[in-house]
Amino acid sequence: MLPAQRETAESVIGELLDAMERIRRAHDFPGEGLGLGLAALQIGIGRAAAVVQPPGADPIVLLNPRLTHASEEGPCGSRSSR
Repeated sequence: MLPAQRETAESVIGELLDAMERIRRAHDFPGEGLGLGLAALQIGIGRAAAVVQPPGADPIVLLNPRLTHASEEGPCGSRSSR
């Protein structure tokens, strides 16, 4: 990340983390072991950024992520119908 982009990146990350916390408070996710992920575009921020929080772990911040591999699996590990 370039120093000039640091403030913008920190702001976007903060908004993503705040939104994830609101989601956790608003929704009762059944069971243990569920992670949560949110992309900036999902909450109306036009930036290539996302935060993923695996179960029981600290959040992982993705800035300008690139897809390097796509699986045949759909949501929640299920096979997608193609």
